[in-house]
Amino acid sequence: MLIDVRTEEEYKKGHHEDAVNIPLDKIPTNLAGVPFDEKIILYCFSGGRAEVAQHFLKGKGFKNVSLLNDTGEYEE
Repeated sequence: MLIDVRTEEEYKKGHHEDAVNIPLDKIPTNLAGVPFDEKIILYCFSGGRAEVAQHFLKGKGFKNVSLLNDTGEYEE
């Protein structure tokens, strides 16, 4: 699952084709929509919010959470 953690407004301006928008501030209340056993790839504009979301999800027990970097590669 590819998750764009930017705001809804940022998402509407353009996003990766397969991305689902769950803004960073909504991640804690939208965990039911995040598959626990599936690979999760997070991204935002600069990577900061995605990294915060990654730490949060890992703290909730999600094991397979990566970041999408500028080159389109995944970082564990």
